[in-house]
Amino acid sequence: MQILSLILQFFIIITGLFLAFVFKNYYPKYFEEKGKNLATKQDIGEITEIVEGIKVNLVKETEFLKSQLALNNQNKFSIKSAEREALFSINDKYSGWIYSIMRFNFSTYSEDNYEKLDSVSEKFDEKQYELDMAQSRLHLFMHDQPVLEVIKNLSIATVALETLVNSYALRIKYLFIQHNIKFKVAQLPEQLTLKQDLYKDQMEILEEFGKEKIEAFKEVHHMYVELKKLIKQRIDKINEDEN
Repeated sequence: MQILSLILQFFIIITGLFLAFVFKNYYPKYFEEKGKNLATKQDIGEITEIVEGIKVNLVKETEFLKSQLALNNQNKFSIKSAEREALFSINDKYSGWIYSIMRFNFSTYSEDNYEKLDSVSEKFDEKQYELDMAQSRLHLFMHDQPVLEVIKNLSIATVALETLVNSYALRIKYLFIQHNIKFKVAQLPEQLTLKQDLYKDQMEILEEFGKEKIEAFKEVHHMYVELKKLIKQRIDKINEDEN
């Protein structure tokens, strides 16, 4: 029994020593590895979270840049479209002003309604005002010196043409006024002579007016053709930029 007890005690001691050895050498390494694995998993989780956050931010930044680019392109196209419309408008207003002057004639005015000649300049002023508004709009976009120079010279020439028409309108009006004053106090035979003289004087003034108007219009027409050429070039450039 003592031998068996000694053997049992020896076995217990050996087992205890073995467990102590295992606990001392294996388990610390085991828990260290477990700790490393846990730390690695935590690190990977943090890295993954950071990467996902970067991805989200990149997506947001990309979408923001896309929206900004789309907005810039939209604004660019809107500005180009507005510039094109301004160029069309300046052409329309110039043609309206010029041809309202050129198509004006004195055939509808006589000694009975010459007062209406006072409204001639008002109609021209209205056309010129419309052109001034179109020019103001164009100046928001247009800074090409050649175009602006042609516009300035064309305006000066057209004003000169308009002034010519207004000056002859005053001459015709004065002719009618003088005729009416003489006609009211004249006798019947003299009235017939006054009518003939009025017609003759009127024809002479209108013939002189027609010649001067044609010469003035030549200069206007030349510059207007130049302006239309420059406008077309500018519109073609706008269309090219948009495409």
